[in-house]
Amino acid sequence: METNPASSIVKALGVGSGVDMIQLAGDLAKARFQAQISQLESRSQILETKISAASTLRSQVSQLSSALGERIRTGDLAPMPSIADSAVATARGTPGVRASGTYSLEVTQLASAQVLASSAFATAQDQVGEGTLAIRFGAVDGAVFTEDTARTAVSIAVNASDTLETLAAKISGSGEGLVAYVATNASGAQLVIKGQEGVQQAFVVEGISSAAIPAATAGDLSYLTWSPATDAGQLRQAAGGAAFRLDGVEMTAATNQVRGLPAGLSLELTGTNIGNPTTIGFSEPVDAISA
Repeated sequence: METNPASSIVKALGVGSGVDMIQLAGDLAKARFQAQISQLESRSQILETKISAASTLRSQVSQLSSALGERIRTGDLAPMPSIADSAVATARGTPGVRASGTYSLEVTQLASAQVLASSAFATAQDQVGEGTLAIRFGAVDGAVFTEDTARTAVSIAVNASDTLETLAAKISGSGEGLVAYVATNASGAQLVIKGQEGVQQAFVVEGISSAAIPAATAGDLSYLTWSPATDAGQLRQAAGGAAFRLDGVEMTAATNQVRGLPAGLSLELTGTNIGNPTTIGFSEPVDAISA
């Protein structure tokens, strides 16, 4: 029987013998191009890795940019104020304010605290008399006291056994920023009361005696009463505000903490430099940047 070439190929390929021709063709093609396919798959994986790395880097750069921007605007990378004469004041900037330029500063007066020294007792262990010691806060102008009614007055119960020393401890423990102690000198023992710094930190003292007829002598609580109108030398230092010149312009502040200055400046005045102005400047905090 004569066999033609076509039937020979079909027979060789197994047609009619159950061989999957499509699968066979695919296998032959895969075997032929396997090296190229593997190479392309490898390149694809490398490319995906690079894309992922680039995306991560972009995210990190964005985060870094945001963090740096925030630190420059409000953090420790913002321009920092400094004072040439550090004994005069310390300066701080305001978050969100990018300041520049220079200013001159001359401090002519620091805010002061009121200091009272009572009339003399014989010793620190002398009893002061029973009653209530009231201390009210406000401002003093000459012989006139103007009470700060928004501030709670100090009211101290004084027992018959209280001495200068125990009363001083009660005043210091009142929680109103007062400091009291007993000073002993050639005149005897005196109760010293010191307030906080500032023009609105002045105070008056009223000794409300439990005695039927207050004697206003040592041993009666009314002996400790003081006001500017009746001062007889007990006032050793008056409460007062601060005074300074910024760029030659006279300014005042109620305390040594000064706010609301140009360029977002805040100052804490610590010394005077009358006739010798110092300079306030701003610098970039390069030391705050590290690897």
